[in-house]
Amino acid sequence: MSEDPADPCPDRGVAAADGEVDPGGKADGRGRQLLLEGAVLVALAEHKSAHGYDIRRILSDLTDGFMQVDLANLYRLLRRLEQEGLVTSTWAEGEFGPQRRQYRLTRQGCQHLISLRAPLEKREQAFRAVVEAIDRSV
Repeated sequence: MSEDPADPCPDRGVAAADGEVDPGGKADGRGRQLLLEGAVLVALAEHKSAHGYDIRRILSDLTDGFMQVDLANLYRLLRRLEQEGLVTSTWAEGEFGPQRRQYRLTRQGCQHLISLRAPLEKREQAFRAVVEAIDRSV
């Protein structure tokens, strides 16, 4: 199998090395932002490139409508991710209108995405524990 040079995530399925990111075992206030950041990076990993409206639709589809992202917040996040070197953007002609920014995941962004798995999994365990406690209590 040949490696796609345009693929920022050639090592799909390879777990992140321990200690790359603080797993955030405590509630640090970044849970919602962490989920959004991870979802945006996943959208770009799966779709190679996308503009803001596409990313918003992909996030809604990915979460079965649960994640309805405000475009202003999404664009602020995309700018931050670009400043951090996790995504790149270029201007592309719009199909029916003005130019749009197309965003792509970088190799660094793919590595960061892999490192988000552990803290997101910790939060998932915390949510599951609360749901199970509710089931036992009612």
